[in-house]
Amino acid sequence: KQWYQRRVRGLMELFHQGYPQRFSKCTFIRALKRLGVYRRVLKKQVIIRDANLLKRRKWCRARRRWNLSDWEKFIFTDECQVVINKEGKVRIWRTKDEKGRPYLVIPQHERKVSLMIWGCITKAGVGTLGRIKGYVNSTKYIQIIDEKIWPVIAKEFPDENYTFMHDNARPHVSRQTMEWFDANGLKYSDWPPQSPDLNPIENVWRYMKKMLKDKEASITTEDQLWSELVATWNSIPPNFIHQLYSSLPKRVGEVVKMKGQLTKY
Repeated sequence: KQWYQRRVRGLMELFHQGYPQRFSKCTFIRALKRLGVYRRVLKKQVIIRDANLLKRRKWCRARRRWNLSDWEKFIFTDECQVVINKEGKVRIWRTKDEKGRPYLVIPQHERKVSLMIWGCITKAGVGTLGRIKGYVNSTKYIQIIDEKIWPVIAKEFPDENYTFMHDNARPHVSRQTMEWFDANGLKYSDWPPQSPDLNPIENVWRYMKKMLKDKEASITTEDQLWSELVATWNSIPPNFIHQLYSSLPKRVGEVVKMKGQLTKY
């Protein structure tokens, strides 16, 4: 095993191979903490295929010298699955005597509520938000784009100097979708595979899910979840979106530096 995957006893044995002096487990843990080493849950992350590492790096190198004004032309879009209380846990404040009280119990069958949504952002802030019912195929994706994207373009890009951006999900890049884009004059760009860290709307989804945490206990239906999502979406400050756009030059530079690996974003 790598040293970072070992338990404390295993680390101590590894250490004693080159340092014979013995000491307790607690002393060893304190020493690790003084060095800034702590035991944490291993983060799950998508492993990028070698071919996609090259594609990510090539795409970012071609845009490494872009400034903020170049990125401000982009409309970033994505779908997101929102699941309320997937783990069935809602944390509350209560006294010892209140355990099991009816007003502090949630019926199990009401707890899991899920919605698929679509949204887009521009340099000015959030754009339109859409509720998706059922499976997303090319036909449904085209319907979503046709309904939701043109009002954003008309409002934020009256000169039509924009670039539509989405990832490489199958409905996004199917022949049917691409033919519709070309026939309707939607200006789009290519996108590197396995690159959620380059799409700032991913940060928006995380922000929204965090904001919903305190409201989980009161959401029991899809309609309630949708209402909360719309309210949260409309409350996102434009400055937050502007900060995400401002990070794009750093993001592409970081991908090049990391040789195509996923970055902290």
